[in-house]
Amino acid sequence: TGTTNGAKDSYKAPAECVGTMQDGAGTDVVYSYTTKKNEAIHAWLEHVPEDPECPESCTPKIFWATEGCPDTTNTCIQGIDYFQNPGPSIWLNAEKNKTYYFIIDGFNAGEAGPYIFNVAKAGCKQSDLDLSNADDANIAAMAVGCAQSCIGSTAPDCNKKCIEKSGLSPKCSDCIAELVTCALSKCLESCSANPTGAECVACLDQNNCTQEFTLCSGVP
Repeated sequence: TGTTNGAKDSYKAPAECVGTMQDGAGTDVVYSYTTKKNEAIHAWLEHVPEDPECPESCTPKIFWATEGCPDTTNTCIQGIDYFQNPGPSIWLNAEKNKTYYFIIDGFNAGEAGPYIFNVAKAGCKQSDLDLSNADDANIAAMAVGCAQSCIGSTAPDCNKKCIEKSGLSPKCSDCIAELVTCALSKCLESCSANPTGAECVACLDQNNCTQEFTLCSGVP
């Protein structure tokens, strides 16, 4: 938890990386993170309620990560414009002993305020993303199939063990199993016919199933 109040405007957001029309003219704060081993990590800004007297936005909404000093060109890895796209996180396949920088920035000159910054190990690795991105529909169908096959089972990790058979890592399988459990308890009717359909996705979002999955897996 921190604030960009009192900070300087030291860096400009690379628009092509962050996906914003703004250059981050507000004040900014920088964090560095060095990994001790090869690992997947994810970082994000939590929502902070705006001051009702603020004319438009007084909390920093531009967030990006670099592999080198933020003022060096072509070092931006990923970025988020939270004003246009609230909610996602930055996912990095971090390398051992490499330092990454996370920049929290405001849109316009004079724009500054509080923020809540998080960085954590991601449950899903690059190999998990490669597998799931290859065929999201099959992964979703597999997860639902596992849930159905585990009905009546007394084994607490039945879903997880079944999902692992797809080739996903144990931790990522755990995150998906938790998502399936949330879907079964809160969105059974919406998701039973089509687990990748718009109705199911909307229900998962409304019941925080998707958000909890993101926090566990690191997948935005």
